[in-house]
Amino acid sequence: MQGRKIFYIRLILVICILINCITIFKFSSENSEISTSRSRNFISIFINKSVDDTGKEEIINNVETIIRKLAHVFIYMCLGFLIANYINTYNTKNKTIIKTTIILGYIYSCLDEIHQLFIPGRSGAFIDTCIDTLGLIIGIMIFLCVRWLVLQYKNMKNGKINNITEKKEDKKKVLFISSTGGHLSELLNLSPLFEEYDYTIVTEKNNISLNEKYPNRVEYLKYGTKKNLLKYIYIFTANCIKSFKILFKKTPDVIVTTGTHTAVPMCYIAKILFGKKIIYIETFANIETKTVAGRLVYPISDVFVVQWKELQKKYPKSVCWGGIY
Repeated sequence: MQGRKIFYIRLILVICILINCITIFKFSSENSEISTSRSRNFISIFINKSVDDTGKEEIINNVETIIRKLAHVFIYMCLGFLIANYINTYNTKNKTIIKTTIILGYIYSCLDEIHQLFIPGRSGAFIDTCIDTLGLIIGIMIFLCVRWLVLQYKNMKNGKINNITEKKEDKKKVLFISSTGGHLSELLNLSPLFEEYDYTIVTEKNNISLNEKYPNRVEYLKYGTKKNLLKYIYIFTANCIKSFKILFKKTPDVIVTTGTHTAVPMCYIAKILFGKKIIYIETFANIETKTVAGRLVYPISDVFVVQWKELQKKYPKSVCWGGIY
């Protein structure tokens, strides 16, 4: 009985995936005039009738590209969600689901862009494959979120304590995150504070293990450098998804970070999707210049700490608490 149920679920998912792919192919098969006309007509629906023709044309010209790119994101988000669900029916690991969905979706995106090279007035663009991949990632994240909520509901139904309603000690939950190397060294100098909180340490996986010193308190992200751009994009994407999962699992109240690229996605996901507080500590190594991570996190940080007074000129809203060493 269970086998038949799985078979029908897979069949429905395959049909939905085919419908999604055929829809993408159909839109890509339209020449530039039809495609542009469709986009402009869609935008016109939402423009106030009181706007004159000149104003209407200006609005359409300003938002047409944005709407077209959002359409890319949406349709590939649906594709990513469906493929992830299909792969999940084989009880595979999250890592396999994420990798396979991105690879299959990206291959189809590339084929679709090649297909457009043969359509009058259309062209294939690498940037569109990147936008499509973003849609796939969003679809995967929605899938992981929905699956987690379903599991929590089942646990509640079975009388099990779940992560949402479980009562824990009154300690504030704090997630400490940084890249490996000097940034991690600075972060670990805050270790006297760790025991005051229900803490989690997040850093990159390398040959140094923190598990012995901080048992059951460490989560690892993938280590990567920018030397190989394609590999870095894959690792960065995987780390974004893993960051999302860690936030769901640990539900911290505050994110404390000393940078760098590993911490940036975590901070943005925590702030935008979960509304968490961000405390960013700019590295001790920079006395008068900003770091890339500092520039990116500064606008969303609740407290931005610099270790040199000279750096406060660069970050007007920062506070200087002295050196971390």
